[in-house]
Amino acid sequence: MTREEFKQQWDPTKWDWEQQSFILALYYKEFFDIWWDPHRYCWTKYSWYLAAYCKEHFHKWWDSDKFNWDASWALAKHCCEYIEHWWDPERFDWSFGSFDLATHCCKKFDIWWDPKRFDWAGASHALAQHCSEHFHKWWDPKRFDLSLVSLKALLTHCRNYMDQWLPMVLERDELVLAVVKAVLAEPYKARRALLAHTFEGGESK
Repeated sequence: MTREEFKQQWDPTKWDWEQQSFILALYYKEFFDIWWDPHRYCWTKYSWYLAAYCKEHFHKWWDSDKFNWDASWALAKHCCEYIEHWWDPERFDWSFGSFDLATHCCKKFDIWWDPKRFDWAGASHALAQHCSEHFHKWWDPKRFDLSLVSLKALLTHCRNYMDQWLPMVLERDELVLAVVKAVLAEPYKARRALLAHTFEGGESK
């Protein structure tokens, strides 16, 4: 359908906004300026469609009071380049959006990072995988949720900081095997960290 054809056929009064707002965002984003109506659009159900499919029109549709913040994960996932405009730590749904912040907004880390609000249980592995360059800012052995998944992320992406997180791992027998495999794979860095932890007063060199 061409732009002119859509414009001729479009009638906002006959459109089922309650049930079909998402169709506009999903399939007709190129005609956004024709159909967009913030008063008719069903924000409650379909806010995330705007973030996911109409981010190039962000400045036209964004309204912090109308946007359904239960879908704020979609802002983190799709609209990180506009985070300075939409970020609100009080409204953001940390339980569902922490993973997307760490995964997609790692370059904007200093804007959103809050260790007290971050969902450590659900997104610790995402920190290790995507935010390793900010390791010294987020690493907290008392908060970090150590599991096989997050350990793999540490081993893969945070090896340069092994001397800081390895002691925590060695307290968990079921995780030691994974560390042993890492020692075999890259003995110098892993052995250095192990020695620093094992011998009292030892230092990593």
